[in-house]
Amino acid sequence: ALDDAVEGYKELIKHYLPENIIIVGDSAGGNQALTLCLKLQELQITLPRALILLSPYGDISHQNTTYQTKAQIDPLLGYKVGGSFMNGGNPYLGVTDPTNPLISPIHGNFQAFPDTLIQVGTREVVESDSDVILQKMTESGVNVTLTKYKDMFHVFQILFPRLKESKAAWNEINQFIS
Repeated sequence: ALDDAVEGYKELIKHYLPENIIIVGDSAGGNQALTLCLKLQELQITLPRALILLSPYGDISHQNTTYQTKAQIDPLLGYKVGGSFMNGGNPYLGVTDPTNPLISPIHGNFQAFPDTLIQVGTREVVESDSDVILQKMTESGVNVTLTKYKDMFHVFQILFPRLKESKAAWNEINQFIS
């Protein structure tokens, strides 16, 4: 999937300037957006103007705290903790180290990353992934914003767009893009 994303991006920049490209990813797509930028950085390809990450899944190794502390209150992914969700990356991983940044991007180097907006709910097992991404991006000098939506769940913006929190999230995205 990462190789395909890189090839797709290379094709995209044949027709559009990178400063006119914004990559958006939700959940595992947030993982893919981050790993794409890490790989582009490695290949010395100009990164897009910005990233928007909705409930990003940044740590397939599940080392962050909310995988356990939010398991009982996450209505979408919490029931899977200790079960299929926690093992979901295993077939994908094969023998690859789960802390490889191109698998679990929270272990990557975010230096020179584009402006980034992260949104996450406070009832998500992946909440702490967003905290780590924020911390590492901030330490790397990235212009990054993390907004936590109280009592919201995994990718609430997409699943229930009429909620007041979803409307606020989409407004924030619109302002970020403008």
